[in-house]
Amino acid sequence: MQAMFPISGKLREHQTRLVFVGSSSPEQMEEFLRSPTVPISGEIYTDPETSLYKMFNMKKGVFRSLVMPLWRGFRTYGMSGVLEGFRLGVESSHLAGDSWIQGGTVLLDQSGKVLYQHQENHPGDWPDLGEVLQTVGINEEHVDYTRAASEWMAARKNARQQS
Repeated sequence: MQAMFPISGKLREHQTRLVFVGSSSPEQMEEFLRSPTVPISGEIYTDPETSLYKMFNMKKGVFRSLVMPLWRGFRTYGMSGVLEGFRLGVESSHLAGDSWIQGGTVLLDQSGKVLYQHQENHPGDWPDLGEVLQTVGINEEHVDYTRAASEWMAARKNARQQS
């Protein structure tokens, strides 16, 4: 959800629905959504049987969930970003459903044809949001990944200070 937040307004302006699907139960999803650092920018559904994840061949594995975020995330988000990601993982692991499944981004046209697909290799492996925007016909928008990650980390820090 965090990855899509910076472009959610533009997608809505271009009549593009933003839908999130999680592998948790409806009760787990409700608890997760009460987190003060989860920006809600679209429709949210649950798929506890992980049928959509299987349909789109999303990746899965302990190595991808635990080791790859350290290796790849440090380069992209720095040590503080990696630590914050792990902190969130520990806090919300009981809400994850199948916590070893990686997410992804899939764009479908109205007939269900896949226009774009990004399968995450590990947590924090965001899609190329420029490509996502171009796929729906938005060419003029710049996506600031550093700003999006910084805003998320600031929101996490602020939430910890308030609890």
